[in-house]
Amino acid sequence: MTTEEATAAVSVSPQWLALRLGEHFPELAPEAVRWDGETAARLSALWHARYGNQEDATATVAGAWVVAVAWAVGCALDGAFWTLWLPKVVAEAQQHDGAVTGEAAAALALHLAGDGVWPLDARVECVMALMALRSLTVRLLPDAGETAALAPGDPAPLPDWGIAIAPTVQLVRRGKREGEGATRYWLDFSALGRQIDRLVKRWLQAPHQTQPQQLIWLLLALMERLGLGGRRARRQPCQCDAKVVVGWEAIAALASGAPVAWQGAEIVELSDWVLGARLRFATPVSVRDGEIVAVRFTREHLSDPAATHWWLGVVRWQRSAATLSIVGLQMLAPIESATTILSLAPEEKRGTRLGGIVLKRWLPYFPQPALALRRLERLSGGWWLVRESDPFRVRVERFQPGRIRLVTPHVTVAEIWPKEA
Repeated sequence: MTTEEATAAVSVSPQWLALRLGEHFPELAPEAVRWDGETAARLSALWHARYGNQEDATATVAGAWVVAVAWAVGCALDGAFWTLWLPKVVAEAQQHDGAVTGEAAAALALHLAGDGVWPLDARVECVMALMALRSLTVRLLPDAGETAALAPGDPAPLPDWGIAIAPTVQLVRRGKREGEGATRYWLDFSALGRQIDRLVKRWLQAPHQTQPQQLIWLLLALMERLGLGGRRARRQPCQCDAKVVVGWEAIAALASGAPVAWQGAEIVELSDWVLGARLRFATPVSVRDGEIVAVRFTREHLSDPAATHWWLGVVRWQRSAATLSIVGLQMLAPIESATTILSLAPEEKRGTRLGGIVLKRWLPYFPQPALALRRLERLSGGWWLVRESDPFRVRVERFQPGRIRLVTPHVTVAEIWPKEA
């Protein structure tokens, strides 16, 4: 991270950080607290001196702030810190039936699933949101061998990350072999994912939604990365052509099979398919942050069958120059078809007819098919999915909008949860 990036203005004042850090590091002068690498290094040194030999919850929480700030500013912590802090996390969890809560849970989630290429202000917002939620929970599962870690018949994948102790203490990936006699604990983030999901839904159903759209997206993206099972994001350069359709109206027409105008672009980087892509346009394009787009990769460049689908994505950032534009996308899932939605609000007698786009089931990211709609103002009431295969054949299915996958100022994407009529 450059000095310019580290000292850039962020959406949250450093005074908030100074106030929170003052609870654990009174030696740190408030005027010296900034979102930069110098503050992270100073915190690490203070933690070693003050809490390194201390075995209680205070040392664990203070170390969590070191982890969170270091991740936000892109500063790598040395092995000596992890060797001291991780055993404290394990010991604290063992005293509470395997639960890691509050700041420690948030710090582990940020370090393992937070994306280091997010802009600084986005990382700061994510830190502020998670570190302020003391109810967050991660559970430690004692390792019993990879084949015995699940109950018989349990289809869920093993957690992706764990903590290994002996000969050194470190965070390890599933499938990695440690030394003989190593003690390993899995990190189960499923409870934290459910807590974030409930928080986002509560924000979305508030009468006057005041949370910034970027923060909602960050928490949903973090939850998605924590729930990847056995996969992690892998960025890879990719030089292939793509067709791009921009905007709700055009994409809805595309999903219904109508011909639409598209723009040509070049894919310069992929991030494990559905997590993200970086596009380069030969000329400046008029797209806004939060705009939804449909992308189709050229079949001759990619052998993966997924390349033949139109994918729904959303613009997360862009950089424009006189001769080209670079656009960063969050990719969601392949587009299946257009559909009609009947919606009936509680205590109303007349329903509303809406147009929607059905997204395909795409394991492990989308275990349920998802539905893209114009921004939802409510999730309660009656919902019916109308599928018209031809003018004389109509199938109506009752459902309930489930887990929220994406929110922009104009569009909501939610899972389709079947519901008995």
